[in-house]
Amino acid sequence: MNMAKSAYLALSIIWTAAIYYLALSPVPSDPTAVFRSGIIAHFSAYAIGTFLYAKSLDFTSRPIAKAFFIAFFVGLSVEIIQGQLGYRHMELLDIAVNTTGALIGVLVLTKFPKFGK
Repeated sequence: MNMAKSAYLALSIIWTAAIYYLALSPVPSDPTAVFRSGIIAHFSAYAIGTFLYAKSLDFTSRPIAKAFFIAFFVGLSVEIIQGQLGYRHMELLDIAVNTTGALIGVLVLTKFPKFGK
């Protein structure tokens, strides 16, 4: 694995850790603030995550498909864990938004291949 792939792998691990940390932390006292920024944050986080996963897996076969499934699994696992916490809740809308963000990441990578170079 070359230096660029190693950097993408490190970034994707840090990005995933940040997603888990932020998603599993207690919510702020103003839940409307979370809702106002939540959809954009979820969407963006998973689009960027898919991009990073694909770039870190670029040496494998079908890196974009693998990246999508990693992003989907991360989003699903976060929601399942949130459902087990007393201070967070599992939201089907969040799963849908996360998945849509991951699909946008796939779309960008497939329609604009030079973007990911």
